[in-house]
Amino acid sequence: MNAKNIVRVMTEADLAIVLEWRNHTSVRQQMFHPAEISEAEHKKWFSACAMNDKRHLLVYEEHGKPMGFVQFTELNAGKVAEWGFYKSPAAPAGVGRRLGSAALDYAAGSLALVKICGNVFESNKGSIRFHQKLGFELEGTLRAQHYDGVRYHDVWCFGYIFNGQGITGK
Repeated sequence: MNAKNIVRVMTEADLAIVLEWRNHTSVRQQMFHPAEISEAEHKKWFSACAMNDKRHLLVYEEHGKPMGFVQFTELNAGKVAEWGFYKSPAAPAGVGRRLGSAALDYAAGSLALVKICGNVFESNKGSIRFHQKLGFELEGTLRAQHYDGVRYHDVWCFGYIFNGQGITGK
């Protein structure tokens, strides 16, 4: 990772830009909960996450400019986390890949995670390719798992294990 590209802890100063990204149509349409979020809801979410040591809210920057958001939520299984992410809708090509690599570095180093889980709508081909390019493996499909108010969607479950940790026989 380039020294000028970093993942850092999200602060209150980031709330407005992260909310703007999250509420952008191109981001919302790929979310499990695609409704637009109010400023009050966003602040309440941020405050609740700040009180939970299993939630890690991060901002990805390039040359000091915020370009994306990453969230890790540690599960009860210890050092296993689910993740979510999105880049600025205005970010140039290639930012997503760099964000993903920087987030994996942060997860391995600062958080000492053993595994990251990612859930993707089967129709989100871009996110599926993204996970595969980063080295995630498809672990299964949850059929008709998510109802969006119109139809049910399959959800593909991806996993990334750092250095084979926790795998019996490795």
